[in-house]
Amino acid sequence: MTHPPAPGWIEPSEDERYRPFEDDDLEEWWRGTGYDELRELLLWRWDPIGVAEWFPDAANEYHDFGRPIVRLLASRARADRLAEHLHEVARDHIGTGDPSVVHPSAETRRAAEEIVAWFPRSRHRWREFGTPARPPA
Repeated sequence: MTHPPAPGWIEPSEDERYRPFEDDDLEEWWRGTGYDELRELLLWRWDPIGVAEWFPDAANEYHDFGRPIVRLLASRARADRLAEHLHEVARDHIGTGDPSVVHPSAETRRAAEEIVAWFPRSRHRWREFGTPARPPA
């Protein structure tokens, strides 16, 4: 069942989801560590459809939402704005929840707070230590 979008909701275009960041440093961080870390945060802390129990098969369930979230974080969005965004994504894009519920849940607010706190720490670690080594494929 598809719910009508929330007022002011703009569906991220394919370009928005995959367009490189204009800031080269941000893009390098994203490719080096940000993508993997945020993908795990969304799965383990947000998970609006409850697929974390199917890890690792569900590891990429929310990866399309990463770049728009980082754009919000890079614009210094606070946790309340990110919680609204996550709520809108879950309700309007993923199709979960009651369309009459206009405020994020406590779980969504907690996830947003963790993600907002993670962003500067991750960027700092990346600047200090670089991209983590990956095991050979």
